[in-house]
Amino acid sequence: MGFRSLNPTVRKWFRHLPNVVLVGALGWLVLQRLPTVRNNFAVEGTVASRISLTSLRGVQFHLPDEKLGRVVLVFWATWCGPCRLELSRFRSAVESGEIDSSRFFAIDTRESKAIVEAAVQERGYPFTVLLDAAGIASDRLQVNATPTIVHL
Repeated sequence: MGFRSLNPTVRKWFRHLPNVVLVGALGWLVLQRLPTVRNNFAVEGTVASRISLTSLRGVQFHLPDEKLGRVVLVFWATWCGPCRLELSRFRSAVESGEIDSSRFFAIDTRESKAIVEAAVQERGYPFTVLLDAAGIASDRLQVNATPTIVHL
């Protein structure tokens, strides 16, 4: 029994099947992101608790820091494709002088130092990369997905 032998109504429905699957998949993705979006609105304007992180070079950072003022944090992971795209955009902005690299921090979440070092060396990031191997900072700031950009 081939496709042509099916009832015309069934054939018409089968033609729409790829669109139905696509809409269903997109709907599922949106539903997965809703808790993160809702959380972002809930924490906006609140005072962030102090976090301590170490850079790849072993320097300790305590954020927020009054001396630095406002900073941008990007939570990312080496395996994350959208993170790679976002960080390449930030790399370009730092290199062109649009963003002050002393106020921009990329925080890798839940990965080993060796994996992060290899990725940073390969990609040539000109900003400070901090490690959050245990996920403490991402938990405190309620980061549920990567990439997530936080303004402190």
